[in-house]
Amino acid sequence: MQFTWLERGVASCRPLIVLVFLISVFSHAVDAAQEAQEIPFWNDSEEASEFDVDHSAWNSLLNRYVVKHESGINRFDYDAVTSIDKARLENYIKLLEGMDPRQMAMDRQKPYWLNLFNAALVFQILQSKPEASIKEISSRKLWRKKRLTIALQKLSLEDIEHGILRPIFKDPRLHFAMVGGTLGSANILNQAFTVDNIEELLNQNTKDFLAHSRGMAFNGERVVLSSIFKWYANDFGEDFEQLKEFLSEHLPDEKKPLLRVASNARYDYDWSLNKP
Repeated sequence: MQFTWLERGVASCRPLIVLVFLISVFSHAVDAAQEAQEIPFWNDSEEASEFDVDHSAWNSLLNRYVVKHESGINRFDYDAVTSIDKARLENYIKLLEGMDPRQMAMDRQKPYWLNLFNAALVFQILQSKPEASIKEISSRKLWRKKRLTIALQKLSLEDIEHGILRPIFKDPRLHFAMVGGTLGSANILNQAFTVDNIEELLNQNTKDFLAHSRGMAFNGERVVLSSIFKWYANDFGEDFEQLKEFLSEHLPDEKKPLLRVASNARYDYDWSLNKP
């Protein structure tokens, strides 16, 4: 691949430096557009099983460190997490690693994978300590590194998102339940997902996200949407009209007429770290 156009603009840069710069700036934006591709190993369950996971440790940490902010975007107080609570978080992740979710019913697997994804992401942010943006952590380190071992299978956060949650559960509301570590992502909740609360929380977090300007805003006949709807367009329908149908299901009544007349969209996303 040639970068002559860049070399002319920054003649003092060596090609390798330019390449590293491009990867660091654009790599996660490319990752975000990744297609869902099922990992067949995980598409299995024991529907007769009543076995469930105790998510109380994660619930306590969320309750302690999630801050409801006046902006409408919840924050996680990473700097306040004690060494004891960081160890508790690590132990909770190890607890989930020690289980085989395929031995659970699918309705219990869903909160299992969501909580594991969110807890593991928060743990990696605590480990890496970015100052202003999650993009200070390389995509390879944060998303692609296979840090988790479950049922003898090595998994990365990318594997859980694109290989398990999206293709197996096929629920677009999951995009508003997975923690992104950013101000542009949906709210991190102050409680863990469970089999009893997951449907209510998925619906509510989707509605809350769309009610906030980072999820949806209007500029004349143009709707301004979160880039989530661009990156994962196929999860929300085959075209703009089907996307509008999904959005309309979760919008307050006063916004529905504005959406109906919207003829096109532009997209935006805030990569700032979701800290207080």
